[in-house]
Amino acid sequence: MLYYINYYYPEKIIIGIPKVWDIRTGQITEGRQAKTIRRFFNLFHKFLLSKSVNCPIEYVDETLTSEIAIRDIKSMNLSRKNIIKDVLI
Repeated sequence: MLYYINYYYPEKIIIGIPKVWDIRTGQITEGRQAKTIRRFFNLFHKFLLSKSVNCPIEYVDETLTSEIAIRDIKSMNLSRKNIIKDVLI
């Protein structure tokens, strides 16, 4: 990733945080996977700073993003072959 950051010089790195439904509270919260992602990217950010790369990391809620993407692709009425060719490549 350091190679790409040095090559493209992004303004920031955006990381999707998966959220889960907590059946005990009835709310959407950050689960174990989200905590692992945050821990990794906090360490990665420290690594970047140690290499004199100041690129902020922003976390965004990715709840339902897969479902939204699937719905949008289906609304295009593409064949399976064209989904791979027109959307995924």
